[in-house]
Amino acid sequence: MVGMVDAPGTRVRVEEEVTAQTLGGMLPLSVGVDEEGQFDFDKAVLRDDVKVVLDELAMRLHEAEWDRLDIIGYTDRLGTPEYNQQLSERRAWAVARYLVDQGISLQKLKVEGRGERNSVVAEGECENLDRQQLITCLQKDRRVELEASIRRTQAKIH
Repeated sequence: MVGMVDAPGTRVRVEEEVTAQTLGGMLPLSVGVDEEGQFDFDKAVLRDDVKVVLDELAMRLHEAEWDRLDIIGYTDRLGTPEYNQQLSERRAWAVARYLVDQGISLQKLKVEGRGERNSVVAEGECENLDRQQLITCLQKDRRVELEASIRRTQAKIH
């Protein structure tokens, strides 16, 4: 029969080995967590200083072996969860589009928004502030994280 394979055993075990790629210490990279921050409040626009970093990343990616680049966007906790989810996706896609424009293959990118999850601002760090101070205090949460990896998959028949 076409598509049938006789094999010993009855189970197939699939193992995936994931090796992080650091590109000489450049990755993992978090865009938007410096003191000034690269994502303005309620925006998904890349500043020129971020583009310089992404240009360097693209150059290194062209020279390195890697299978997948995870691009994960985040927001601060201000706004509705639905809006923050959408904004985090816009931020991640802003980075992804820029890298694609630099010749990075879209097929190797995994782009995801996680909204306000995984805050890097410490619990209680931004309490009792007026709105403008709160926006400034939460800057580190308005970010995009990037990680590259090599994935090797093996199927073993038992």
